[in-house]
Amino acid sequence: MTTVAVDKDLNFQKHRMRSRVKQLRSQLLVAQYSKWSEQICAQILGLGAVQKAQTIMLYRSVRNEADLDPLFSVFQRLGKKTVTPRVEGDAIRAYYTSDLSADFEIGYAGIREPLTTCEQVPLEKIDIVIVPGCAFDLLGHRLGWGRGFYDRFFQSGAMHTTKIAAAFNFQVVHAVPANDDDVGMDHLVTETRVLSF
Repeated sequence: MTTVAVDKDLNFQKHRMRSRVKQLRSQLLVAQYSKWSEQICAQILGLGAVQKAQTIMLYRSVRNEADLDPLFSVFQRLGKKTVTPRVEGDAIRAYYTSDLSADFEIGYAGIREPLTTCEQVPLEKIDIVIVPGCAFDLLGHRLGWGRGFYDRFFQSGAMHTTKIAAAFNFQVVHAVPANDDDVGMDHLVTETRVLSF
């Protein structure tokens, strides 16, 4: 099989997996979504790496990704700094955020992103990045939504961070089709389990 054929097959596999997960997420009932998101937040809080960290980057959910908003206030009460990603061109930049209503605007792809008036964070200051995604496997591979934002973010200076994937159990698959430049996770947290790699 030629390199072009392999790439086409890999892209087709990724597309099928993304479509399936998107469909499953759209079918979540509100009560189920809320309960599972709360369970994921509780699992994240129990991780030793999270308890030791000073600066944690976490996303704002969109389109039924696990909702991590409750973690912002918990982390702040624990004296941790919270950081949120913002898409700028083909890159992610990290900004300190503390107020879920005042520090954000609707940005790239309808995602709530930090205002550019928030303070940008040097990547070396970030201890943990909690990462969304489409699908994850039991080896720590992550399938994003196809733009490579997080992979480039890690490769541009944030590879030292502990990478924690937050996902629902139905997003965990046997094997994620992965490229050589896809960055793996250190932990995978779902509503019922925590896997470490």
